[in-house]
Amino acid sequence: MSPATGAVPDTVVITHACTDGLGVWIQRQESLYDDDGRPLWLEHPTYGRTVEVVAMPLTNLREVALHPYPLEDPSPGVLVGVTSEVNVVGFPLNMHHAGFLAIWARGTIASEYHVDYDELPLFLIDSRTRPGQSGSPVILFSAGGHYQVEGEVSPRAGHLTKLLGIYSGRVNKDSDLGFVWRVRAIQEVVRAAVRPSESAP
Repeated sequence: MSPATGAVPDTVVITHACTDGLGVWIQRQESLYDDDGRPLWLEHPTYGRTVEVVAMPLTNLREVALHPYPLEDPSPGVLVGVTSEVNVVGFPLNMHHAGFLAIWARGTIASEYHVDYDELPLFLIDSRTRPGQSGSPVILFSAGGHYQVEGEVSPRAGHLTKLLGIYSGRVNKDSDLGFVWRVRAIQEVVRAAVRPSESAP
């Protein structure tokens, strides 16, 4: 809702990579509501809006180049835990480069990764995030070298890129700790395909 006018937005404009090539961008508009005024986005089937993740079906993909992260764990043997380094890939203070490429901000996992924080599908990271990074993917990334795989240190050729979740903001304005909703929560939202009026309050 606009604080100035009280107007509620009914569309969203998304800047996509274009099929014309790297560094070429295209904007597409998506409706937020159907013809009956019902929201089109999807919420978590159990926790509803408590889980700060939604999915938006995209209908206007002409000339759009999609580069999705897999929602399945691509490297289940790679160990992730407290103090593992992660990256929050977003637009701090509306910063971007080369058109609309995101900024990679570094952080570390701050809560036990394999135990849900506050009994919700999330964990904490420690990162100096700024406004504009809420909704950013949180990525485990390494350009190469050695990794802990199934208890052993092993060499690995090529990049390791693993989506861990979606960042939704700091626990409070004075803390560098922030919430990350797990990939599992994203999977549950997408697979259940529950629109807000059908989800938990």
